[in-house]
Amino acid sequence: LSAVDCGGDALRAMSHVTRVDLHSNELSSVPPALFELPALRQLSLHSNRLEVLPDTLGRATRLEWLTLNANALTVLPESIGECSSLVRLGVHINPLRSIPASLGQLTKLEALSIFKTEVEVIPPELCQLTGLVRLALYENRIGAVPPEIGRLASLQELWLYANRLTTVPVELGQLSSLRKLWLDSNRIEHLPDGVFGCLSNLQELYLEHNALQGLPRDLGSLTQLRKLYVSNNPGLQVPAGVAALPCMQVRRRRWQRGGQHRQGVGGTAMHACAQATVAARRA
Repeated sequence: LSAVDCGGDALRAMSHVTRVDLHSNELSSVPPALFELPALRQLSLHSNRLEVLPDTLGRATRLEWLTLNANALTVLPESIGECSSLVRLGVHINPLRSIPASLGQLTKLEALSIFKTEVEVIPPELCQLTGLVRLALYENRIGAVPPEIGRLASLQELWLYANRLTTVPVELGQLSSLRKLWLDSNRIEHLPDGVFGCLSNLQELYLEHNALQGLPRDLGSLTQLRKLYVSNNPGLQVPAGVAALPCMQVRRRRWQRGGQHRQGVGGTAMHACAQATVAARRA
């Protein structure tokens, strides 16, 4: 399929359509009228060859679910901020160079995926999405996290691994709903004191493959933490309070009983925690 006819009589015949799925059709363009379907709720355009989207995208004011991943998009039209009903948006696996500030207008958005792109900057406006629950920004070229990140009060999962971060702002610690945080495979040398103090619901923290020399002591106050990954941080010294966390103790005991390193995600976590506990005792 190389073309879609959504004009004239074809458009009028689709006035009650709520879902359109055009994925994996090698489309290089879509007609502007596609976004004017009055009842459209879900639109799947992923896995095509789209390089640009028409400005009429903003007319899809009832659209709740939009997948644009795996295309050739380098920019998104600013009009995307007018898609006021969007709940889920996927733009990953594109050569995208920037995130439009207008995304900050999508106040109903709950899940946003912009990973495996060429994005270097997180616009502060993105942090206006106070209803966001899941934010995936991994495998990009992001060099810093804006302090406005602390405004994302509903955020439960934040994926920032495999970027170019050297630290994170202390405001990250204001994300009181956060349960899972991925900061691994960056260039982080230092984490500010207080960055973990208010993350009382945090259950999983991924810090491996960085350049950390130490961990903030307030990490030891995270009583809900169940998984802590800290391997491949040469020279890392762990405060005693952190080594006393339940996840460190339990996983270290399992490691000792098992006798050998277990494969898979669980095994990696146990190995990381065991190493961190040993490092803490040496500190």
